[in-house]
This record gives sequence, C-alpha cells and structure tokens, in this order.
Amino acid sequence: CQALAPHWKKTSTSLKGIATVAAVDCDVEANKNLCGQFGVKSFPTIKLFGSDQQKNSKTGEWTKEALDYEGPRTAKMITERVLALLTD
Repeated sequence: CQALAPHWKKTSTSLKGIATVAAVDCDVEANKNLCGQFGVKSFPTIKLFGSDQQKNSKTGEWTKEALDYEGPRTAKMITERVLALLTD
C-alpha cells in the first residue's frame, strides 16, 4: 500500500476534473460491506469504474461495473488506463 501511495496521489492530480480517484480502507468496519460488494480480497486492490451502469446481482441496485486493474502500479499507466476506459 505504501509503495502505491505516491503513484495514487499523482494519478489523482493528473485526473482532477476528469475522473474521481479515491481510496477505501477495507480494514475499517464501516467499509467492509462496500469492499465485499466489489470483491476486494487483498490489498492494495485497484478497481476502475466506467460510465456504464449495471444492476448489481448481490444488491439489486444499479451501479457502475467494477473492473480489476492488473497493470503496472505506476501513475502513468494507471492514468492511461483510466483515460482509455473513459473513451471506450
């Protein structure tokens, strides 16, 4: 997590006004339901959300589909993937 933090901060700065970049601490009790909803099992996990909404099979609510980011953990590569997702 600590190694990713500076890259995450740079990604957030690069995407300001274009996409929301956020972090959720899945060890906090209040966040465990959200983390379970999106299948977070290990840390750090990076989830990307496109603009299309789908019905969540667990809750029945309409949500944006979460995609697992498996690429390099650098600000440049994360930013490029988010931008590509927004233009797909």
